[in-house]
Amino acid sequence: MEDRIQALKDRNCVSETVAFYKQQVRTEHDSNAIELGLAILRHLFDSHQYDQLVTIVAELATVRSTKMKILGSLVDEAMKYLKVLPFELKVNLIKTLTAVTAGKMELENQHIQLVRVHAQTLEEHNQLKEAADILNELQIETVGALTAEERTLFVLEQLRVTLDAEQWILAPLLARKVNKSTLGDNQEKYYRLLIRLHQHEHSYLDIARDYLSIVTACGAPACACRRHRRPEGAHEATATATSAAPARARHGSQTGRQGCRARGRHALGKALMNLQLAALYGLLAPYDIEQNQLLIRLAQDETLQKEVPLLKMVVDVFLADEIIRWSSFAPAVQPAMMSTAVFAPQPDEAPAAATTTTAAATAQPPTSARWEEFHQRVTDHDIRVIAKFYDRIHIAHFAELLDLTPEVAEQALAKLVTDHVVFARIDRPKGLVTFTRERQPADVLNEWSNDLSGVLAKVERVTRLIEKERMVHKQETEAATSAAADQ
Repeated sequence: MEDRIQALKDRNCVSETVAFYKQQVRTEHDSNAIELGLAILRHLFDSHQYDQLVTIVAELATVRSTKMKILGSLVDEAMKYLKVLPFELKVNLIKTLTAVTAGKMELENQHIQLVRVHAQTLEEHNQLKEAADILNELQIETVGALTAEERTLFVLEQLRVTLDAEQWILAPLLARKVNKSTLGDNQEKYYRLLIRLHQHEHSYLDIARDYLSIVTACGAPACACRRHRRPEGAHEATATATSAAPARARHGSQTGRQGCRARGRHALGKALMNLQLAALYGLLAPYDIEQNQLLIRLAQDETLQKEVPLLKMVVDVFLADEIIRWSSFAPAVQPAMMSTAVFAPQPDEAPAAATTTTAAATAQPPTSARWEEFHQRVTDHDIRVIAKFYDRIHIAHFAELLDLTPEVAEQALAKLVTDHVVFARIDRPKGLVTFTRERQPADVLNEWSNDLSGVLAKVERVTRLIEKERMVHKQETEAATSAAADQ
């Protein structure tokens, strides 16, 4: 065997060695076949015969009766050369090895690793669509060699590359495949990917939920290092030990404690930033029950009230049944909100057209598309408040309360009516907006009947209580009279 290998190195007799390798495989000399196969691959690699290397790998792997032990050794050896090969030869070798390992349970780990390397190689050369297709061709659910956590990590990689390739139809399907119970320390990574997906869909409520999930999953507790904890009542003992300890040990302990505090402050800062983003996107979301519940949850957060009182005030304003006068509200909050990444104008974004067309709004500062959406959310809130307290209102007064022109106010009302948020009818000849539904006679009669039944029930209860008090008073009087007669 050593003579064959030496002859391969001296005379480059690759064809003869391959023929002898096939003979060893057929005669089931596994150890000799493995040694010869590895020697062939190493010789071709060392002599820089990369094109022939790819061809020989395919030839050796397709020999009839090749055992998985031999095949696995060849694949593992060939995978070591992937980091050195040029791009085209690397892709060709990966495709060859992928075809060899496909459908073989004993080589599932190598197959998955090859798929990842193939996708990473294409991604490095900006071939994102091809990389996403390579990853998504693998049905990871059918692979039994991976644990649940490893499957989840692979799906997260599929989702990331799919988002980079802008395959927006496939990305939601991959996001639903993630098992949240197996995310572990990858929860933040998962929710960051969801944020990218929901930002493309302009689903502000889902984005707010994602940021809240990050705050919940990756909370920022204080320093929890066991060596830096100081139990209550141990101050004197700690001081004594510290005074007796060497200066270098004290310095190391103080440095470690300062490092933990710095990490704690950084984590608290990230948690506060995520909480602010959740609040801002929650305010941008259209009104529904879930959006209202999310704002209630944010309003109850003590951190938001303590660290960002202005944002807490905005959330409280949206929850109150009061009209928000945009002419006075916008100047108070616009500088702070426009300084955030949520409302800041994008580099490729044209200045948004202002919807406020009142006579006073002749000159306004630059705005973004999301700021105009926020203005629309304020208008929607005001319309809901007006619908709650008004049965009928003149269109001119209605537009004045919204700080809009009658035409723009009518458009905003029509959109809410179409979305089934409020009920309203506009009478243009009379210039009236009616928020109450026309009631049928049967409905009026049923309401009257229910009211009358309630009144009768209360009268009956009051009568029963009066009779009870009268009987009690009568018994007390009789008892007092009999006691006086006995005396």
